[in-house]
Amino acid sequence: MDQEIVNILKNILLPPGGLLLLGVLSLALSGRLFGKILLTLTLVSFYLLSTQFVATNLIAGLERHIFVTPEEITSSKAEAILVLASGRYEDALEYGGGDTIKGMSLERARYAAWLQRRTELPILVAGGDLRDRGISEAKLISQVLKEEFGRKVLATEEKSKSTWENILLTRQLLESHGIKKVALVTHAWHMPRAMQMFQDSEIDAIAAPTIFSTGKLTVSRSQTQDWLPNSSAFRESHIALHEYLGIAWYQIKRLAGLS
Repeated sequence: MDQEIVNILKNILLPPGGLLLLGVLSLALSGRLFGKILLTLTLVSFYLLSTQFVATNLIAGLERHIFVTPEEITSSKAEAILVLASGRYEDALEYGGGDTIKGMSLERARYAAWLQRRTELPILVAGGDLRDRGISEAKLISQVLKEEFGRKVLATEEKSKSTWENILLTRQLLESHGIKKVALVTHAWHMPRAMQMFQDSEIDAIAAPTIFSTGKLTVSRSQTQDWLPNSSAFRESHIALHEYLGIAWYQIKRLAGLS
């Protein structure tokens, strides 16, 4: 239930929900100066969050961990590759009608497979069944790694419903297999929060981020394009703001002694 409340609040606060809320408030107060200010704020925020310049810079503030080579992972004494799940593709008719992984989970799985071929480290996957579909995201990733990438998964954590639960339950999994250090695979923008949680839980990990957004603002593209609104930039802004909100919420829980 707690996670459901968190998800509802996220949808209300983050764009487009937060911007729509501002818009509704501004309409309700349209006859007043405050309403006009809110409406202006809504339109300006919507525009800025839809530009590649703003989206990329928001993401850049999160991509603090640089990529690592397989050799660096090996020399770090990591004993396994740990993948954090992130999303499923439900009722995939073209894949037989059941659930499979999509988007971010697939990107993380692919990178884990690439690293495993070059380091020969075992793979662990963490991620529960957020929508109560009967099969965990960790299990779905394991199936894809085995059937499509030819990689075997050593073990899975299948009960977590958040990053924090990922860490708590993964710690037990690592201890049961005698693994003291892992190479953590997740998106570059998600890595700071995940690594902070790992450190707070005293789990030794080396960051192995994937899918970097920083660097999109290149000389090969005109400056004008970076200021034109587009849907992909808006999605990146949403991802970044979601992560900043997650970091802030985790820090609040830490200070309150709830994590």
